[in-house]
Amino acid sequence: MSHASLRTGLVVPLGLLLLLGCGGGGGGGAAPVSPAPTPSATGLVYSQTATSGWRWVAQPATNGSSHLILDLLGPEGLQIRGVGFSLQVDSTQVAWGTAGGSEPYAREGSVLTLGTGSRLFRSLVKGGELQVGIYQKGGQAVTLGASPVVSVALDLRSTATGDVPFHEGSLAGRVLLADGSTQPVAINLGQLTSK
Repeated sequence: MSHASLRTGLVVPLGLLLLLGCGGGGGGGAAPVSPAPTPSATGLVYSQTATSGWRWVAQPATNGSSHLILDLLGPEGLQIRGVGFSLQVDSTQVAWGTAGGSEPYAREGSVLTLGTGSRLFRSLVKGGELQVGIYQKGGQAVTLGASPVVSVALDLRSTATGDVPFHEGSLAGRVLLADGSTQPVAINLGQLTSK
């Protein structure tokens, strides 16, 4: 094959590619308008749906911020020795954060007496699911009132938009009662929204 025929064989396909790449050589109209980017959320808002029973309550100073702290309250008058639960959120929108306690993902409330030395309090995140167990060793059972049993925190991710799925995790919640027996615990979950 000669150089002239090779050059002609390449020029035609390259010319077609350039023509197609430029939109077919049309009349130079206005550039397409892309939609305005959706503004990133700046805070998490928790709306409580229950005022009694086991429930999560947002700490007012953090509700609407990018670092939301939720307190677990129980039924007033119930005597317990501890509670365990798991929670699941959409980890593309929020992350489990530090609540400021001795555990990485939970902070003990003022209700249970955990004592010194080896404590029966653990928190961990496994596959986006938060698992928490908090129990006192020995002593008298405590009576629940208006103080939190435990607190957890959620941190807003830049990808958050609108409602954030928030539900019980794969491990069923259990409460350790004063007599040493356990029973299922259904914790009322409110609405979590990024704004």
